[in-house]
Amino acid sequence: MVAISSLVLCALTLATPVASKGESSPRSAIVVGANAAALGRAALRHSHRDLEAMAEVLRTVGRFDERDVHLLRDPAPDEVIRLVEREASALAGKPQAMLFFYFSGHADRDALYSGGRPLALDRLRRALDRTDVALRIGLVEEVVDKGQGLARALAIAERVAGLSPRAVEYCKGLIHNARNGVPRRAGLSLERERFMDLFDHEDTTEGVNAFLEKRKPEWKND
Repeated sequence: MVAISSLVLCALTLATPVASKGESSPRSAIVVGANAAALGRAALRHSHRDLEAMAEVLRTVGRFDERDVHLLRDPAPDEVIRLVEREASALAGKPQAMLFFYFSGHADRDALYSGGRPLALDRLRRALDRTDVALRIGLVEEVVDKGQGLARALAIAERVAGLSPRAVEYCKGLIHNARNGVPRRAGLSLERERFMDLFDHEDTTEGVNAFLEKRKPEWKND
């Protein structure tokens, strides 16, 4: 949980412009913890604890105002969507606005399971994908059934294997730096450098074109 939180907050720091002195960027965080058992799965024990830990990191390190961190424990799926839509609408059109969403609980490739009921990922994406909100960040901490961890990890690895080799190489290096105790400021500086380095290679253009043309990219790893 700590490692994930650190990576998320690094992303927040890099992606969000610094507000003028005396001002704060409008922001909202929706943090969901779901312990209830989904169909065919055992109840969880630590998702509510994850919720509290993430909320504390957002407030103390991410400098979120306590009023802007909304905590939901095993909410019904409709309650999650209503809150996302409400907060997105409140942030719409505001410069430097940020909407942050975090979920800990049972999940699979199609849905999150909150209060024991499925919330389709496509439905959640539509609620979050507001182009009139400057920055939207979503993080799902997926919990799998006992004995299924390796299979899920291999499925994720297969997806990663289809990404730009150079981008994956850079990301792995940055993650290892964080694990090895590289100071936060130095790590953020290096992340900015690596991001800019990617634009020196043809795979950056290929990735954008493949996305726009809705086709599988052909990486050259030049």
